[in-house]
Amino acid sequence: MKPEEGKKGSSSKLQLEGIGKLYEIKNTIGKGAYGMVLEGVEKKTGQKVAIKQINKLFSEVTICKRILREITLMRLVNHPNIVKLIDIQIEGTLDNFETLYLIMEFCDSDLRKIFKSSMFLSEHQIQHITYSLLLGIRYLHNSLVMHRDLKPANILIQQDCSIRICDFGLARTYQEYTKEKKEDITGLTTKIGSLEIQEAKGITKEVTNGVQAEVIYEVTEAEMMKQKNEILESEEEDTLRKSRAKELTKHVVTR
Repeated sequence: MKPEEGKKGSSSKLQLEGIGKLYEIKNTIGKGAYGMVLEGVEKKTGQKVAIKQINKLFSEVTICKRILREITLMRLVNHPNIVKLIDIQIEGTLDNFETLYLIMEFCDSDLRKIFKSSMFLSEHQIQHITYSLLLGIRYLHNSLVMHRDLKPANILIQQDCSIRICDFGLARTYQEYTKEKKEDITGLTTKIGSLEIQEAKGITKEVTNGVQAEVIYEVTEAEMMKQKNEILESEEEDTLRKSRAKELTKHVVTR
């Protein structure tokens, strides 16, 4: 399978102060609330990368917290079905910067673009995507992390149908989640790298499990709708063909 890529920006070379010496910017992949996602190539190795640009990093406390949380979690997790953080760059100096760049592994497309395209996924491909997604979610849950924003746009896909879960801006550890809900729960402290995370007793993973079920449903439903539309189009063409043949026969008989 070769996923269709979304509309990209101009192919002309873009120059960014913070990373221009290390990475050559090829295209703009997409735009978000905090900045852009760019396609680039590391000049030294020739490796294709995705560059997430965050502007006005310190303009709001909420933005800072989300980006810090995303960086922390992405540095600690390590799984084939979770997008890898390769590098972090800034625009300016450590004492004075407002723009941050997260350099991540590049993926060909995402499930949202696949669903919107005319591409068909086979039953085997759907099973492979579903299984890979469940493996990634299982790893996060075993690491006591809730993604909290699973949706087709946040599930990247390669040409070989391997998937990567991305965008951890809304993710939480179970310790953070219980503090937010102000629940008095005792738990077991677990270490992931250098980060201690509290596993909350009594807090289930039903929310994330429900979302993952919705994503799996969307994968299957999108392909079923495409197949159904193809069948309907085929039936309409067949009906039209028979109608024309009947009219032609009637015309010939009349003459």
